[in-house]
Amino acid sequence: MFSKTASALISCVLIASASLLVAADNKTTNGPYLGQSPPGDVAVLFAPGIISDGFNNRDMAMTPDGSEFYYAVNMRNFDLSTILAVYRTDNGWDGPRVAPFARDQNFKFLEPAISPDGSKFFYVASERDGKNNNDIWVMDREL
Repeated sequence: MFSKTASALISCVLIASASLLVAADNKTTNGPYLGQSPPGDVAVLFAPGIISDGFNNRDMAMTPDGSEFYYAVNMRNFDLSTILAVYRTDNGWDGPRVAPFARDQNFKFLEPAISPDGSKFFYVASERDGKNNNDIWVMDREL
């Protein structure tokens, strides 16, 4: 029988893989905003089939230069919650993949945020102990 940790890790990999397959099938992932039109006055679904992919996605952050995009995805009533990252490269957008700091399966990760100057990255993490002891974490970002 799989442990909860192994099951959660497999779920994270499946979520990222499914999102990547959808993104790979979508030909509009070049350019700013994941190839989407720049924001306007009217709200529209962001990156349908790429980020807005049918999973419970929420809480997003983009770096000031627009080269990195982070968002939280959760399943099973927040039993599994992690932050996925998409990175802009010379060949388009790469990802989504589980963000390097969000791989510890003893925690739930959500609510990514980036400081206005791009130098700090904030997120919420909660131990998977059922106590919902959400804490805000901060780290330096390489610029």
